[in-house]
Amino acid sequence: MKKAALVLLSVIAVSFSSFAEIVSWKGMEMGLPLNPKWVKNYRQKKDERLLRKKFDLSASDRLAVGVGKAEDLETARSLSQIDAQNAAAKAARLEPLGEYWEEDSDSGFVVFSYYSF
Repeated sequence: MKKAALVLLSVIAVSFSSFAEIVSWKGMEMGLPLNPKWVKNYRQKKDERLLRKKFDLSASDRLAVGVGKAEDLETARSLSQIDAQNAAAKAARLEPLGEYWEEDSDSGFVVFSYYSF
């Protein structure tokens, strides 16, 4: 009996330690896809159409996307903001639209920030 209980506790401990953090983004709600289409289209194809639709941007609005990677979320956010500012170097002011972030237990955080200018 002790042996079975020890095996069960070991299995539970291993399953908890191998759990990965769920992808999260600002405004995330339960039941939505983990990698929303508006992020996936931009990441894979640099297609801005769904981003523009999500954030209600017109064709004349300019869009800046910043990417930051770091071990902690705040540093990744800061790096993402700096990347967006560099992408829109001539912009006087960036208007924040939203962000998407994911956490990986091995590589830390990746943050995508979206701005209009």
